[in-house]
Amino acid sequence: KLLDEAPDAYKPIEVVMEDSKDLVEPVAVLSQFINYKGL
Repeated sequence: KLLDEAPDAYKPIEVVMEDSKDLVEPVAVLSQFINYKGL
C-alpha cells in the first residue's frame, strides 16, 4: 500500500489560525465557489 503523505503531516487549520491571530490582520475572507477537475 502506497501512502502519499503521513496522516499527521498537517495541523488542523483552527489551531494554526488561533496560534497566529496576534501575528496577522485578516483583510478578506475567501470562499470556494467552483471546483473543476478534468482528466
